[in-house]
Parts: sequence; structure tokens; C-alpha cells
Amino acid sequence: MSDDLQKVMVEFFEPNRDFCDSRMEGYVHSMEELHSGVSSKMMASHGGENEGSDFWTVWEFSRGNERVYIKFFGYYVSHYGTDYLGFSVVRPFEKTVIDFEEIQQVKNQ
Repeated sequence: MSDDLQKVMVEFFEPNRDFCDSRMEGYVHSMEELHSGVSSKMMASHGGENEGSDFWTVWEFSRGNERVYIKFFGYYVSHYGTDYLGFSVVRPFEKTVIDFEEIQQVKNQ
């Protein structure tokens, strides 16, 4: 992660709530301009219908070899959609998860 690019992106996003809101929802409009030479790609998302109230997306912003990851977060409400709350600078990491696979189901009558 680049401290220089991180500073540039944080300073850009802080006053641009509407831009951040559209990133959280996963939308990229052609009118939205990033700093020269900065490209972006959505990396992950969570939330929306049938996924509870947490709602977020993580975007990678890159310029040359520099990479910064920003998580735009808010919440989802079924009767009107999403509300943007803020953003965080994040970093990718690997995580081992143990999950459980159903092998038998018994229903009580």
C-alpha cells in the first residue's frame, strides 16, 4: 500500500459524500473523475436484500505500482435501500475459516 496514494485518495473522498455513496452501492458513473492516472476496481461487497443491514464494498485504487484499498460502508433497509455512513482504508489479508456442511437433517413433527 502506498502512503502517498492513500493520502491523495482520503483527501479526495472526505469532501465527496455523493461519490462515496455511489462507490458503496457499486455504481461508477462516467461523470465521476478520479485523480489523473488513478484507476479503480471493485474487489468485494456485502449486503442488500436477504443479507442483513450491514452494507459495504471494497474498492482497489491503483496508480502504477501503488495500491490502496478503501471500504465504503453503510446499511441497507428493505423499504428504501442503502444509506452511506463513511469509509475506511483497509488492507487485504488471508483468513482460514471453518464452516459446517450439513450431512443429515432431522425435522421434528
